[in-house]
Amino acid sequence: PRTGAFFDNTDDTVTKMPIQAKTIRSTNLNFVGSNLFACNAPKTGCTNWNTFYLYLNKGVLITENTTNRNPGAVYNWNMNNKPKKWWQESNLTETETIDIFQKYDRILLSRNPYVRFLSSYQDWLHRSTQKETDVPFSNFTELYESRNLTTVFSKTLMDHVDPVTKYCKFEELGGYKVLRVEEEALWFNEFVDHYNMTSTMKEYGGDRVFKSLMEKSSLVADFVPSIVGTQPYPSTLYKSKHNGDSSRKLRQYYTPKLAAKVTQLFMSDFIHFQYPLWDGNPLTFHFV
Repeated sequence: PRTGAFFDNTDDTVTKMPIQAKTIRSTNLNFVGSNLFACNAPKTGCTNWNTFYLYLNKGVLITENTTNRNPGAVYNWNMNNKPKKWWQESNLTETETIDIFQKYDRILLSRNPYVRFLSSYQDWLHRSTQKETDVPFSNFTELYESRNLTTVFSKTLMDHVDPVTKYCKFEELGGYKVLRVEEEALWFNEFVDHYNMTSTMKEYGGDRVFKSLMEKSSLVADFVPSIVGTQPYPSTLYKSKHNGDSSRKLRQYYTPKLAAKVTQLFMSDFIHFQYPLWDGNPLTFHFV
């Protein structure tokens, strides 16, 4: 639905809660355009969005071929100098950092924790050059729970696995408007339009970020599975080199026992982003 009500609605009691500058500065935030902060955690489509934000903010275009070869290119685009944080670029004091942070909206992209954790496993296999036969999904879950960083996890970025709430400091900062990636077909156009990014998105090539397959002539009946949450809304997501299409592989990897364990490990994401809990039965899984 194309309505600005969601983005216009702000809870001042939350966004103006006391926050320390060091908490803001230690959070992975993009200052988007001139009126928005965005937290795009790993495994939530962050490469697509961060590459666009780089073009929007700096005019730096990383080509599609480059991103396919090296998904991390967006994070190392300035090879001569480490890119500065938004508050460093303007030499903001701690007080100024807090004032600007609380002045503008902040959004967060979430993803179903069961799907995201499986995606983290597939990403880890690729990065660590391990095979599934050597480290099955169940073993990976145990290693993550024990925070075994000195052996198998030595090549893993923990923020690619940890809850989105932790990465974005959801409870410490508050005030986020949460956008679920499974529902991107519903909010993408309005989000881009509301924050004055439409023309730049067209220049950049919006299909690189997201393309909905919902037609104007479609009927509500066409999307009943998406409405009730058994399927994501139809779209053609940009396929980066490390995209493993985890959402279609759940029944292959999950058992009721593993689903219960992941529920426990990522309870903060389930609570704050309101994803449904799952018993591990493929017939009962809901994306949202």
